Amino acid sequence: MGVFRNRGLEEIANNILLPCNYATHGCEVKLIITERRQHEESCEFRPYSCPFPENCCNWQGSLEDVAPHLKISDRVTLSNEDEDVNLTIGDINKPGPVFSCSMLSRFGHDFIA
Repeated sequence: MGVFRNRGLEEIANNILLPCNYATHGCEVKLIITERRQHEESCEFRPYSCPFPENCCNWQGSLEDVAPHLKISDRVTLSNEDEDVNLTIGDINKPGPVFSCSMLSRFGHDFIA
């Protein structure tokens, strides 16, 4: 039969609104296919990875679950305020890489630095 483009069908396909791939996680956005990929790269409902290096923790979850995940990690030390979290992997007294970061809870948001 050969390879022929069906321009009418292409036009219909290009105008269909599709749900975001993260709709099952709560995203209610619907987009045409040409805009969907760009949205999904920054969608607030996309899965997030643990900020620890991949070889230490391969957890993934929603943005709102990152802070609770870090707070229950056995690699975490809580500060006196019980709001700030200091995360460290590795021993600075031994050879090898050391990963460290802090999570601050301010104004109802968690910040990782």
